[in-house]
Amino acid sequence: MAWTGLATALNCLGRIEAAIDAYRRAEMLDPALGMATAGRAAALQSVGRHHEAEPVFRRALSLMPQDAMLRSGFVQTLRALEQPREAEAQARLTILLAPDIPLGHLALGAALADQGEVAAAQDAFRAGVALPPDNPEATLAVGMIRLLLGDYPAGWQGYQSRTVAGAGWPEGADLAGKRINVRPEQGLGDTLQFSRWLPMLVARGAVVGFDAPAPLRRLLAGLPGVAEGAIQLRPLERPDYSCALLDLGHLLAIRPAPAAKLPFVDPAAWAERMAPDGRLRVGLAWAGNPAHGNDRARSVGLAALAPVLAVPNCRFVAVQPRPAGALPPEIETPGFSDFGDTSGLMAHLDLVISVDSAPAHLAGALGGPVWVLLAAMPDWRWQLGRADSPWYPSARLYRQAWAGDWGAPVAADLARMARR
Repeated sequence: MAWTGLATALNCLGRIEAAIDAYRRAEMLDPALGMATAGRAAALQSVGRHHEAEPVFRRALSLMPQDAMLRSGFVQTLRALEQPREAEAQARLTILLAPDIPLGHLALGAALADQGEVAAAQDAFRAGVALPPDNPEATLAVGMIRLLLGDYPAGWQGYQSRTVAGAGWPEGADLAGKRINVRPEQGLGDTLQFSRWLPMLVARGAVVGFDAPAPLRRLLAGLPGVAEGAIQLRPLERPDYSCALLDLGHLLAIRPAPAAKLPFVDPAAWAERMAPDGRLRVGLAWAGNPAHGNDRARSVGLAALAPVLAVPNCRFVAVQPRPAGALPPEIETPGFSDFGDTSGLMAHLDLVISVDSAPAHLAGALGGPVWVLLAAMPDWRWQLGRADSPWYPSARLYRQAWAGDWGAPVAADLARMARR
């Protein structure tokens, strides 16, 4: 038990690798000690080592088959490994073990959502909301389902349950002359999408402080209101109100619609390098931030884009930040210092093809043509069953027919475009 206690303490201190080693030592001393095996499974999961975590979870469950929390944790790893049917089965077992706590219902809702069973997922999340204690995670999950289905009033209300939500201002408040700090949240793509709604606060008479992330600062300097000082790309002193960026959905009753376009930053710097040469100039982004919770589903990898790279008469340029690993010779890597640079290059592209990540939002916010590759179960903002996006009129959405299905439909359309 001493090694298990040490491992738990190391885990709490964020020393995950040391904790994993200590859990393993505890298991060696007592192979029947389920707590140590469960702890090692959870630690492996916490650092994204799901392939290693899966057999450890199975071993832990063989020792502790009645542990509902352990089983719900296993559901998370199964989802990360794209095994939604077994994840659903394990979630249903969790509910049988502990029907009166939200844990299993949330796990079931997530597993069903992964399979595109939206209505059933919503029912599972609502079952979790109905159970005490009040569960913000379940309320948030229901809100995101409502957003996915286009019910924005209910969706934004539920979305306020996320932990970063700020206080905002009283409903109906007069914002004329008020100083409002807005905090960025989530990824750079979210910031690109929703920072374009900051001018709505200026239109209501407010002065806005927005602590813009460094990679976006030059780009966001072109937002309407920044040059006039009504939007300042830093926090204001002594604000009257503050909120998180995506609180604006609820506070301003935002509905999907085009917002303020972002400007291209110094496109002349790329004019010679990206001069037309008779080929279609195509920007590519095939992977998002690996730290994103759903990155396995949204990133495609270069192998999946092989049919696209085989299309003749195209010049391919990487537009994603810091592409990792060796790239095929068909893809140029221009190198960017920030998203201002990326926008300047995009001014010279005929098309951007991107997964659901920041380059897709950038191209859409600039008003340039962009094809967005979406997972079979997309993020809420892309809704279901449509090929266009009301957020970005210049976007075309390509949806997987099934998980892992990428490339071929995009390549066929790109070939037609390149022949024109």
